[in-house]
Amino acid sequence: MLKKRTALWVAPLILSILVVVPIIHSPALCADYPTKTIECAIPWNPGSASDMAIRMIIKFAEKELGKPIAPINMVGGNGDICWRHLVKAKPDGYTIGLVTFDILTNQVMGSEAKYDRLYYVMQFTHQPMGLYVHKDSPYKTVQDYVEGVKANPGKITVATTSLGGLLHQAGYLLDKKYAIKPNYVPFKGTGEILTQQLGKHVDASISTTTKQAPHVKVGTLRMLVTFSDMRLPDYPDVPHIKELGVADVGFESWRAVAVPKGVPRNIQNKLRAAFKKAYDNPEYQALAKKSQYDLLYRENKEIMEFLKKQYPTVKTNLKEMGFAK
Repeated sequence: MLKKRTALWVAPLILSILVVVPIIHSPALCADYPTKTIECAIPWNPGSASDMAIRMIIKFAEKELGKPIAPINMVGGNGDICWRHLVKAKPDGYTIGLVTFDILTNQVMGSEAKYDRLYYVMQFTHQPMGLYVHKDSPYKTVQDYVEGVKANPGKITVATTSLGGLLHQAGYLLDKKYAIKPNYVPFKGTGEILTQQLGKHVDASISTTTKQAPHVKVGTLRMLVTFSDMRLPDYPDVPHIKELGVADVGFESWRAVAVPKGVPRNIQNKLRAAFKKAYDNPEYQALAKKSQYDLLYRENKEIMEFLKKQYPTVKTNLKEMGFAK
């Protein structure tokens, strides 16, 4: 008799739970979003360029949202620790994160944190790159460089960061197009690359335009080609890889704000609206430009279209370079 009575009240209780649970993500409750602090996962070290870039814009976005956004650095695995956390986070809008180009490299290497498992709130910067030589170099054009490498296979040194990384992959696009074999020399970062280039310890370098810009403007360094898919406003005479037939999509790094797939649409809309207002804020624009960030705004659809073209290039590069698993 006791079992029967228990069943009589337990069954309705279970039914009521099943009915209530879906309400958690109902439009009515989502309309109150946000009601607490939002966590922002950052894959890079505190004080790095990307860390400072995301911290800068979330300060403006949290004013629009009316709640704090707490930056949390989750460093390791070339960003993989952070992005695995992000794709697995509860899709309630209280976990957002910074995503950069490296998620594509990690995915090719077998990471479960895949770029298309995220919803991109917006892209807010990009990082064009170029191939540089010292002003005293005999290479005046990219064709001069190609001929020089062909005449000295394996001897022309090119400063880059980690082998198989973004900068090395960019150089490989030129190697494949022109059938050349330079000698890539890895350094710890773009600052060290710049030092080596200015000291004429390497024949050429691949680095971000931001880092090299002051030296290109005064004529100490010369940019031979940019890896973008358009001529850069500050370097209108420098050809880009798309017009040279090197690639059909720009090859550059980028920074985006993303959330896990499954975040309710109206929360997506609130985040997108807040970050767009933050991006358009004249104070943010001035501060970002003063900090030498190359601003570029894309919404989710535009980002996905770009990444669907960029990812196959990364995959092919790493496979041919011998770095893909």
